Amino acid sequence: METSKMEQVIRAEAADYRIRSRIEHKYDVLTQNEGEEILFQIQEKEPVSALRLKPYSAAIRRIPALPRNNRLLSMADMTRTDTSIITLTGENESYQRRALEAAIAYQDAMGIPCIFASGEKEQLLTEYGFGTVLKLPSYRINQELLSDSLLLQARISGSIEFVPSYIKIAALRRNGLMELSHFANTVLCRKYGLFMIRGAVYYEKMLQELEADGGGIYLIMEYGNLKGYFAVDGKGEVRESIFENDLECERYMIKQSGKEKHVMARVGNLTQLLRYIASKGKVTIALQLTDDVNSANNGYYIWYLDDDGSRIERIAEKDEEIFRPELNITIGQLITFLLGYDKLKESLKFDSIYVINPVFINEI
Repeated sequence: METSKMEQVIRAEAADYRIRSRIEHKYDVLTQNEGEEILFQIQEKEPVSALRLKPYSAAIRRIPALPRNNRLLSMADMTRTDTSIITLTGENESYQRRALEAAIAYQDAMGIPCIFASGEKEQLLTEYGFGTVLKLPSYRINQELLSDSLLLQARISGSIEFVPSYIKIAALRRNGLMELSHFANTVLCRKYGLFMIRGAVYYEKMLQELEADGGGIYLIMEYGNLKGYFAVDGKGEVRESIFENDLECERYMIKQSGKEKHVMARVGNLTQLLRYIASKGKVTIALQLTDDVNSANNGYYIWYLDDDGSRIERIAEKDEEIFRPELNITIGQLITFLLGYDKLKESLKFDSIYVINPVFINEI
């Protein structure tokens, strides 16, 4: 590793240590690394885990987009940012609440724009400024078309011919990880405004987990070209699928009614998140923002937007009495608007804001 890069890593680790030490002291929690995750624990006789936080690298579409000259969107049209997914653990809700406050403060201090979580504990997360930003349908393999024996044959032989004969179903092998990650990121950046970037390691870990459960990752090939894939466990439940043509998804898989996955999000660091929000022309919004968890976000603001991004400027305390906000919202309402799930107001001014939409988060 080059000296300059090594110094950057050392400085980043030192900054992380200082921030985590401050968070641990303020919220009376313990943090511990476990693989790729950070555990937030409460000290009893032994530490009790209350929350897991897993960092991710995400792609957000550049707004406005780069000049395209009739080309398809690519990863050059995306910008990378750090994000995270949190998972509440244990049964003690008071511990979970304390860990939630600590994790939100940690992500704010680290400059993470937004945080994601499963909507299984929607009421609790809503209290902490999360809002629903995505509802994902759940799928099962269409076993009339793709029987267990057929998928087993694909795993054993590597690939099998399908109907029509120019279609093949191939079981993913280790030497195909890079090609699959390139395919997935290419398809996702053409369809979505935000998604988690997939690398070879991502698919290698997924493949190991699925194969241990009797499942696998299967590629749909047409005339030798990759058109899509699905990752399925030993029970036929689809863990992930990405197709160039979404209609193909309905051919190979069956949607399960009543099994939607709710994905929630909340603002991490407000200033960093607003850098990714732009507008068509200059827009100014008078705003009152309420955040019951991070009081630093509470207040009256002027929100400035243009083609290059946006920022907010706090109104001086002496001017608050005469300030007339045109919008009074919570931090949860703000994130659902910024990620394109809800509208804040019906007006041309708000319609001119480029929100981050649609979102694809299925790692939860």
